[in-house]
Formats: sequence, C-alpha cells, structure tokens
Amino acid sequence: MHRFVQEELQATLDVEHVERFGQARFFFSASIHPIERFFRLRSPEKLYAVVLRQNALELPPWPDEREAAEEQLARQVASRGAWTDALRAWQRFGREGVQSFRVTAKRAGKLAAHLSSNGIAEFVGEALAEAMGWTVDLHDYDLEVMIHLNDEHLIACLPLLERSCQQAQLPFPGLSQPVAWAMARTVEPSPGDLVLDPMCGSGILLLEAAQCWPGAFYLGLDDDPKQLERSRKNSAVLEAAPCASLSFGRSDARRLPLKSSSVDAVLCDLPFGKQYGSEEGWAPRPTRLRTLHPFSSG
Repeated sequence: MHRFVQEELQATLDVEHVERFGQARFFFSASIHPIERFFRLRSPEKLYAVVLRQNALELPPWPDEREAAEEQLARQVASRGAWTDALRAWQRFGREGVQSFRVTAKRAGKLAAHLSSNGIAEFVGEALAEAMGWTVDLHDYDLEVMIHLNDEHLIACLPLLERSCQQAQLPFPGLSQPVAWAMARTVEPSPGDLVLDPMCGSGILLLEAAQCWPGAFYLGLDDDPKQLERSRKNSAVLEAAPCASLSFGRSDARRLPLKSSSVDAVLCDLPFGKQYGSEEGWAPRPTRLRTLHPFSSG
C-alpha cells in the first residue's frame, strides 16, 4: 500500500519527494494547480493542507500547570505556521471565506501527558478567534482545524478531501475505497480482462476497480441473495460506462460455474468473523479458488 501511495502521488501530482511517517501518513509538497489532479487521487483516504509541523523535541518546555501549557501551545499554533498558504489551498477546494470554525485536537504520548485534547482544542479556538476574527461554532462551522500532538510532532492542518465521503453516497458502504483501490492495483486489469470476485459482498472491490481500470469486465458472485441485491444497488450509483462492465450472480465459491482458464484475475476480500463460520468451515474454499490461480494476471 505504501509503495502504491508514493507511486500515485508522484505520477498524478508530479511530487518529487514523499516522506512517509508512521504506518499511514505521507507528507509531500505539490502545486495546487491544476486542482483537478487532486480529485483523481485514489489511494489517500484523507488529504490535508499542513499549517504547522514541528518536531516535538524542538518545542519549548511545557509549563507544569496544564492550562498554562495548553495556552502556550495555542499561541504557537495561532502565531506561527503557513496559515495564508493553507487557507488559500482550502479555498481552492470549493470553499468560500471563513466566518465560523471549530478545532479538533488529539493528544497522545508521554511528552505532554498533562495536556488534554479538549483543553488544547479550547485554547487553540480562543487564540484563533482572536488572531483571525473568526467565530467558534462547534456544529455549524465553515472550517475545521485539526491539531495532533504526540511524542514525535505537533501538527496543525486543514481537511481538504475525504474519500469516505464519496463512499457514504453508496446505499451499502463496505470495504474502504483506498483499500479496495490498492487491492485492485495489485492486479491492474487490462482492457478485455475478466476479473472475478467469488465472494463479492456489497461489491465495493469490483466497483472501485471498474472505475479505475475501464475496459475490463468484472464478475461478482456471492451465495447470499441479500449481498447481491446490495451489490446491484451500489452499482446503480455509478456512471453508465463502469456500470456496464459489471455483472453480479449467485454462486457458491466452492463450486464456481466457470470453465478452466476463463478468468484473468481474481480479487477477493475474504469474509471473516463468527457470521461466516470457523476456519475449519472455510478450509475447502481456498482449495477450490487455487484452480483459478494459474490463469490470474495478479
């Protein structure tokens, strides 16, 4: 997944350097123009404009008194950082000027253990209201300011895009779209390929692949009629072209109604949990699926 994120950022945004931090955060610099490039990204689940990023070890010592420490942090966030550039980027994503805002803070680690997330949010809110002239509104807000403080860094950032908002438009959400994209990316279907999901569930994996790799054909099978109905309703939300490449049908994954060498690739997010039985109950299924593996392009 990390390699896919880096490759997509470099190919789509012409990013020269991508810095990976932890398991799921990537920092990079890119021109905001043309803005349409950012909406073509598939791998990031969330995209932020960074206002301030500072190494936690370079921060001034925190006062022992909690409120004094939270006030010191708030002054630093409000008075330092690239607020002008970050706000300009935020507006380029279809927003108008800021009248109201709220602050969401998350604190973790030992270096500032006596600070609280709520206290940080409150003091940063007061400092920004004074510095920017904005009004704090926790419910009906124009802008959300995110603060992250842990043993590695202090970050202030503004949310720009969230892919889960796109999935929320589906009647039956399922596997997160960035994960579905990454799984399909391992196959990277070619035009004319037949891609099979033998346990398709609500169809998210094939829906994502059909949108990103047009020209291939996608077949989703499931033994549960309710899941198939969800797949069909989800696919109805898509535009005509990717929807036309999708087909769904009922079948048991242990007895696939397909000829040998008829499938080019197999994609599957295997179900798990008590609802689907024990590992012993699933044992025959991977054996049956392996008969397709020699003909897979994955």
